[in-house]
Amino acid sequence: MKNSLALPDIVVISNSGFPGENNFHTMHEVMKSSNPILEIYRNNGMLLRMSRADIQEKVQEYLSFVKQAGFQVASKVKFSDEVVSGLNSELLTVDEYINVISGGK
Repeated sequence: MKNSLALPDIVVISNSGFPGENNFHTMHEVMKSSNPILEIYRNNGMLLRMSRADIQEKVQEYLSFVKQAGFQVASKVKFSDEVVSGLNSELLTVDEYINVISGGK
């Protein structure tokens, strides 16, 4: 008897308040076996709730890529290179992020 239960597509979204690209290696390795169709790992997560206009401009641009990715997931279309690039874009460099969260400009 064949199992007719279709498993849903997996999308991984994770946020870290720490800078740098190494925050999600373990999660990526753990999730690899579930064959996710999309992985969104966002470092510098504290920026997402900051109200500074210059930061919010970058955050809103990033969130527009998240919204587009959601639409592409729901539509079962291939992720565009623009969306993938936008999701993987750096909001701030490590030095800029440390400066911002420590009260600098």
